[in-house]
Amino acid sequence: MGYDTVTMIVAFALPIVRAPFGAGLAVMLAATVVTAQDIAPQARVSAGDTWTYQRTNRLNNQVTTWTLRVEEVTDDRILARSGSATERFTLDWNFIDSSTGESWAPHTGLFVFPMQPGQSRELRQQRTNAQRQGQTRQGKVIVHGWETVKVPAGEFRALRLVFEGRYENAASAAQSGHFKQTFWWAPDARRWVRQDFWFSHWGGSGTDTDSRTELTSFTPGP
Repeated sequence: MGYDTVTMIVAFALPIVRAPFGAGLAVMLAATVVTAQDIAPQARVSAGDTWTYQRTNRLNNQVTTWTLRVEEVTDDRILARSGSATERFTLDWNFIDSSTGESWAPHTGLFVFPMQPGQSRELRQQRTNAQRQGQTRQGKVIVHGWETVKVPAGEFRALRLVFEGRYENAASAAQSGHFKQTFWWAPDARRWVRQDFWFSHWGGSGTDTDSRTELTSFTPGP
């Protein structure tokens, strides 16, 4: 499940002129050059890496904090601890499951590296919460561009990614609505530094959830 690459083909109708050999080719290639600074690579995560986040409920201004600490990195998994829960992620930081009972099949699928502006793809998620209630989320993931983001942990150069679509609870098709998730992924923090999350009420009218989560500290492992 990777990103679709977008290829732009431009046809030129040019008169025959005397120009240095290869000059026209150089112009066309210059338009498609992607520099290393445009690309976000997979993060190099180590045991002991620790992130603390602050989540603000924008409906009632309630603020909560939580910490995530990497316990182990295997060939295909990141094992981390958040409070008393043990959580598993892919090496791209896609959530798999938690000891609380929450799981995603096969994982959230939000991040695919290397990542760069202009990538887009369709995504279908299958979530089961700790109460064994199922939910499907389906929509489109778009990687927009690099931005300078200021959060409590500092200022970061971050790549903005948006996942927007519809959700439906397994209990009833009537329990459905719209959602939008926006992430700011910062290579220097080895993870996202801000997340905005919006969920509509069933039927798509009104707001059920509206939150912003920001990084307050990041401590690399030893």
